[in-house]
Amino acid sequence: MCTSNYERLRSVDVVKFVVSDRTDLWRSKEIIETYHLIDQKCGIYLSPCFGRMEPAEIVEFLVEQNMNHVNVQLQLHKLIWDPEQRGV
Repeated sequence: MCTSNYERLRSVDVVKFVVSDRTDLWRSKEIIETYHLIDQKCGIYLSPCFGRMEPAEIVEFLVEQNMNHVNVQLQLHKLIWDPEQRGV
């Protein structure tokens, strides 16, 4: 992770964190706060690592931590088709 890139963010940019456990959630929150990502008005997404973390756990964390400006992103292709299928 090149943290100096956070200084270059614009409102049209997006930062996505792929998380696989609560430790990743807390680290994402720390980065968001340390680098004032919400203040930069860029898009912020948390995406669960497929098969390792339930999306509901991310949503619960966001509610608990009052992180209203952070979005959840799912890998829809893995929900629609077999996750092992290639070429979708």
